[in-house]
Amino acid sequence: MQDCIKRAETRHTMEFESGKQAFGQSSPLDNETKDIKSWCADDFTSYSVGAGNGGPSETKLKNGHVIFETKDAVLDDSTCDFFIQTARETIRKGKITDQEKILNSDNPDGQTTNSDLGEARLSNLPPDALEKLNLLLKCNLYPMLQERLGVEDLAVYDGLILGSIAPSTSQPVHRDASLLTLNIALSSPHDFEGGGTYIEGLEDHNGLPLCIERGNVLCHSSGIMHAGTSISAGERWVLVLFVIAKNEVQIARRAHAEGLD
Repeated sequence: MQDCIKRAETRHTMEFESGKQAFGQSSPLDNETKDIKSWCADDFTSYSVGAGNGGPSETKLKNGHVIFETKDAVLDDSTCDFFIQTARETIRKGKITDQEKILNSDNPDGQTTNSDLGEARLSNLPPDALEKLNLLLKCNLYPMLQERLGVEDLAVYDGLILGSIAPSTSQPVHRDASLLTLNIALSSPHDFEGGGTYIEGLEDHNGLPLCIERGNVLCHSSGIMHAGTSISAGERWVLVLFVIAKNEVQIARRAHAEGLD
């Protein structure tokens, strides 16, 4: 058991340091700091899955069983368009590179890549996109998470821009491999039919997925069971960021992953 905990702590430290290097680290909340948005409860619509349903780290969070949706857009239309076009180009280039790797591999059949799934990983985005993202994190998203979920010393360790082109299939219901999840709508709900984020156990929403306006953000504990749902027409693009905290190792999640391996 002690060895498992040590491995979890080592992996966590490596992930956090890598994420901090790439995407910066949250600063202490200071409402007087220039360009840093100050968030409060009135900026959000809140949804509950019920206490005890926020996943293994719920008790480490403030409001760990609550999903928060911004009432106003955090990204304007031009920035949403920029990230969509950047993702399209990243996926296009990725398909070319992936195809070359597959053709040169020992087992070229049956391999599915991130590009095939319509995913542009953050690590593959160009520098200008990463610069925009890091500024957004510093000025808006890290302060949002700190204020709503009560965790300090945050860093993104992974993420992607995901494009669903109809007809698409729904994801399996899952937990994300992180502490906190940010889901930013890059497409308008008018751009597709169906879609949205299904939240297991969501109270007072008639079992319907949450389908947010363009540029708006959903943030929640990554342990809440959820899934992206299928679209029957159009295209849906989302920016998803996975966030961890320096002082929350998430031993339960990491030990479970190690057990599965």
